[in-house]
Amino acid sequence: MTPLEPRLVRKLLPALTNVIRTTTAMSLMYEAINGIIQGGILDGNDDSTGTDEIATLCVTKLRTMIAAGGDPNRKGC
Repeated sequence: MTPLEPRLVRKLLPALTNVIRTTTAMSLMYEAINGIIQGGILDGNDDSTGTDEIATLCVTKLRTMIAAGGDPNRKGC
C-alpha cells in the first residue's frame, strides 16, 4: 500500500521499527523487516525518515537472527 499512499510510511514506520527493536519473537521481527522492505519504505529518495538508520537496524537484526539459527518455529524451506 505504501507505493500507492506514501503518507502511510510516516504512520507505519514508527510502529514497525518499535517492533523490530523490542520484540523477542524472531518471526514477528522478520515480518516487520519484510514489511519495511516489501513496502518500499527504504526506497524513498529523501532521508527525512532516517532510511540509513533503519536499513542498518534491519541488517543488524537479520544478522543476529541468522547467527542465532533462525526461529525454531519456522519450518525449513
